[in-house]
Amino acid sequence: MEAMTPGFCPVEATGLPAARSVPMSEIEAIYDAVPIGIVLFDADFRFVRINDRMARTNRLPAADHVGRRIEDVLPPETCAVLRAMQPRLLAGEEIIDVEHEGFDIVTGEQRYWQLSYRPLFGADGNVEAFLGTVHDITRLKQAEEQLRGNNQTYRRLIETNPFGVYLLDSDLRFITASDGAMRVFADFQPLVGRDFEALHHRIWNADFATEVIDRFRHTLATGDPYRASSTETRADIGVVQSYDWRLHRIMLPDGSFGLVCYFYDLTERQAYEQRIGLLLREVDHRARNLLSVVGAVARHTIAPTQQEFQVRFDQRIQALAAAQDLLIESKWTNVPIDPLIRAHLAHLDDILDTRIRLAGPDLRVNPRAAQALGMAMHELATNAVKYGALSNDAGVVDVRWTIDAETFAIAWHESGGPPVAPPQHRGFGSTVVGAMVRSALGGSVDHDFRGDGLHWQSRAPADRLIVEAIANEAIDPAGSGRSA
Repeated sequence: MEAMTPGFCPVEATGLPAARSVPMSEIEAIYDAVPIGIVLFDADFRFVRINDRMARTNRLPAADHVGRRIEDVLPPETCAVLRAMQPRLLAGEEIIDVEHEGFDIVTGEQRYWQLSYRPLFGADGNVEAFLGTVHDITRLKQAEEQLRGNNQTYRRLIETNPFGVYLLDSDLRFITASDGAMRVFADFQPLVGRDFEALHHRIWNADFATEVIDRFRHTLATGDPYRASSTETRADIGVVQSYDWRLHRIMLPDGSFGLVCYFYDLTERQAYEQRIGLLLREVDHRARNLLSVVGAVARHTIAPTQQEFQVRFDQRIQALAAAQDLLIESKWTNVPIDPLIRAHLAHLDDILDTRIRLAGPDLRVNPRAAQALGMAMHELATNAVKYGALSNDAGVVDVRWTIDAETFAIAWHESGGPPVAPPQHRGFGSTVVGAMVRSALGGSVDHDFRGDGLHWQSRAPADRLIVEAIANEAIDPAGSGRSA
């Protein structure tokens, strides 16, 4: 080491042409001006020269390094790394860009360095020194860590998103996908790492799949975002699905380009809109029918005086309203028959379940049957109060309905009342309990005017009006069920 004077690096050791003379002041200035640490060790890792940047890192003046072994200056973990390099350097190997993690000597903060060492040879061809550069990459590592954290957060946001989101790399392979996207690709798990192009051709028809892949590749190549709506039949499950989707190019953590696709499943929304349209048409249809019924009630309500007409008309409109209330509560799907009958006999609530007795299984009937049966119960009750079993203090009415595998039957039987006879003229009430019920139920209606009261009965095909047996009760051919 005689050729090396403490405090500087000889020109020969730097590899500069020997013919060129470099003033010592310039060499010193270069060493101290560079933004990375530079250090020169002898073959036993004793400090020969160190620039100001490296000396500040070690928190020791440059002059106090010279002649000292690394174990006297550096932390044990750093010494271990350098001693591990020593055999390779002595063998003439150059060691480049080794990352080393350690701690600041004073503050104890975690630091990262990038180390590079090359051997310097003497005149005899033997390694006499090690020239090293030490680059503090702590900020770079922190930025990388922050970037990884941001990427993890971004991926978690994607994965937990209820809408469709998936991320593709530059080879159009899945990096991650949201919970919403997993529903579309549910039959192709695990999804990460799969070839998007191959998968897309399995899900959609060839023409549409090719068109989409071309669009993805265009956005990947140019960065042009893309938005589209599409309705197609899936090739794998044969179901028509609709999507609104957007495509953007993004830069991935490794610096390459990737694609993120956001999509929204329009299938349910379109089905919902179709249902709303259907319901609006149904409401219009029902409103027209109801107005027709109201008009018929008005035309056929006959009374000797205006006041009597108003009373009868109001009662019939209230009966219609009761049926409407039940239909609305059941969302125009089905109506329980027991509450239906009770609603139309509500004005007789003081004798309901005593002189008016209901019995039959728990059933639901469709809206048309509900309206006809409700009006019929109202008209039968009105006649019973005026002329029949409910016109005195002793008569009773039994309302009973039965069902078997094929037939639904409902009966209104009066007893204990005065003798009844067929009406002298047929008004709206007769139409309701006769023609209206026959038309709505698609069955028959029988009237029997007996000495103790009216016996009325209707029979109809069960599948024309019964929606379901509540609580899945077994159909009893005898018609037994809950009774009052």
